[in-house]
Amino acid sequence: MDTELWVVCEVGWAHDDERYYTNGDGSPQKAYRDQEKAVAQARTKNIDTLMAIWPDEIRGYAADGWSDLIRYGRQEQVFKLFNKYDVQAADSHYVEITNPETPLPREFFEQLYEWLTLEFYTVTKVSADLS
Repeated sequence: MDTELWVVCEVGWAHDDERYYTNGDGSPQKAYRDQEKAVAQARTKNIDTLMAIWPDEIRGYAADGWSDLIRYGRQEQVFKLFNKYDVQAADSHYVEITNPETPLPREFFEQLYEWLTLEFYTVTKVSADLS
């Protein structure tokens, strides 16, 4: 009998000298029997990765500026979040960021992640015979 599993997969990213793009070469990281645990783990890994690449690499993931990164209708909220934490963006079209002098807290990245389209980890449902 097959068992349903939820697998946290790292998204495959490639670089073409101008931008990053997904190349479909994601790799499985860990399987869970509980979907909520898998989703929570993927979210945590996504936020950790976002924190690690901010701001040095974030611009590379957006070929056409912010519209590539921000979920539809969320741009105003993102820039309000930037203002709240004193993050400076060059303008509303290009991904050029100046951080405040103090490190940004995890809460900033947790909220920002909810409004971005950028994912480094996803959850895929699979069926497996574990006998």
